[in-house]
Amino acid sequence: SYFGDRQQRLGWSTGSRTAGARPATFQDKIHRGKELTNKTTGVVTVRIGGRDYSIRSDADPKYTRRCAEYVDNRMYDIGKELGPLEVEKLTILAALSITDGLFQMKEDEDTLSGQVTATIDAMVEQLEEVISEE
Repeated sequence: SYFGDRQQRLGWSTGSRTAGARPATFQDKIHRGKELTNKTTGVVTVRIGGRDYSIRSDADPKYTRRCAEYVDNRMYDIGKELGPLEVEKLTILAALSITDGLFQMKEDEDTLSGQVTATIDAMVEQLEEVISEE
């Protein structure tokens, strides 16, 4: 599925810590079907949208918690703004909001990068003119 493949590319997979749920895994630099062989992997429990999730990750636990806290805070803000919603709807809206912010930052970065490149090109041109005049 699209979402499964996307999670695999991102290296994230979560599972709820409810009865019968499979433990969550964060698969960094591995592909589906291969065993997790990195011995530095740890499990971090995070709370998102009022639910506990176990995240297995090679990332620093503080970083994983920070990511989870960001998602949880975004869900809280959206719920506060729109009123009571199902957790699944809040999750989707938070994901779209976070993605929108990411895309906007990427566009800003591309614009800024283009401006910096243009400025550097203009400066190089001016330097070449000064050097050729001497």
